[in-house]
Amino acid sequence: MKCDIINSMSSKDTHISMPTLSIVIVNYNVKYFIRQCIQSIFKSNFTGTYEIIVVDNNSTDDSVSMLQREFGDRIVLLANKENLGFSKANNQGFEIAQGEYVLILNPDTIVEENTFQVCHDYLEYNREVGAMGVKMYDGAGNYLPESKRGFPKPLSAFFKLSGLSKIFSRSSYFNQYYLGHLSADSQHEIDVLSGAFVYIRKNILDAIAGFDEDYFMYGEDIELSYQIKKAGHKIVYTSETSIIHFKGESTKKSSIDYQKNFYGAMAIYAGKRNKGGGQIWNLVLQLGILLTATVGVFKRLTRTLLRPLLDILMLFLMAGLIKKSWANFYFDDPSYFDNANSAFTSLTFVLILIPIYYLFGQYDKRHNIKHLLYSFVFGTLAILSIYSLLPTHLRFSRIVLIAIALATPIILFLTRKLYNKILYKTWSFDAL
Repeated sequence: MKCDIINSMSSKDTHISMPTLSIVIVNYNVKYFIRQCIQSIFKSNFTGTYEIIVVDNNSTDDSVSMLQREFGDRIVLLANKENLGFSKANNQGFEIAQGEYVLILNPDTIVEENTFQVCHDYLEYNREVGAMGVKMYDGAGNYLPESKRGFPKPLSAFFKLSGLSKIFSRSSYFNQYYLGHLSADSQHEIDVLSGAFVYIRKNILDAIAGFDEDYFMYGEDIELSYQIKKAGHKIVYTSETSIIHFKGESTKKSSIDYQKNFYGAMAIYAGKRNKGGGQIWNLVLQLGILLTATVGVFKRLTRTLLRPLLDILMLFLMAGLIKKSWANFYFDDPSYFDNANSAFTSLTFVLILIPIYYLFGQYDKRHNIKHLLYSFVFGTLAILSIYSLLPTHLRFSRIVLIAIALATPIILFLTRKLYNKILYKTWSFDAL
């Protein structure tokens, strides 16, 4: 392994020959996140001493220079000449860690002031516990279910991949992987910790030889947890403190590459645990990847094609209802506009309106009422202008046309709120 030790902490700072805690952070191209991560560490009210060991995996975003410039000898910085993966890089940090405890911490995290103290005190008074994790939130303040997990099995993997674990999120049967039956707001003994935050005794980490380097990325935390429990130690999840984990900044969780890497890691784990069940695992994992791809394609179609198509249908039906209502009111004949020419004209105007609303952001994740009104103005002017150019046999009524134009933003306002509820779990007009 080619690695440079850029600098080390001086004795005048928090580092001493035997610190209480060694914090190991592996960084790869997230220099802004690791900056705020380290800053949050410095704000800790931890009564013990600690050292910060950063292992950079050949970042190309100027991370190393930033770390040298802004943190100097307050951290130990190891700079790899290649990306060795999460497991190997962490093991490099473990080799030089001097603390009684080690914290494995992701760079895209922010810790609370009491986080280290809560974990340290618990492990000090509960010697049977080998490692612990904490409650995690994403950047939007949503609880992350991977804060506590069970060991993956073919059935639990299938429930997770198929989406049944989300539907029955509190079920001990369908949500075995995320231990849905255990409250996120209580303390529990669990099976698996997230690699984003693992507070572990150094002697245990040494005894199990750190992370299994067969895992390049993903799955190594499952294997580590298995080895901790195999060695006879408990793993505990606590909600008494929490961290923010800006997960997925460098990886799109919905991408097929991510799914292959993640579930490929699960397959490695399965191969180590269950030699005779490899075929079952492979079947479940391949099915999961296929399901993920199908859902991903459906979501993309929903966001790009399906929503406009449904709105076209909705507006076309609305136009028919308006024509019937006006025909009944003005001509005393509900079928007055029931002809092919009238239907063709209605569809034409709808097909003009939807692209105009689309161009003004109707189907973007970020949208607002002002842009909806702009769409209404330009859309109305467009169809009135085109209507004046149509031959007589294709016209029906300017009153009907104006009514369609007025009703369109109302319909699209309501359908957008419905789509946002389905896609983003919010009734807000603006999904963000």
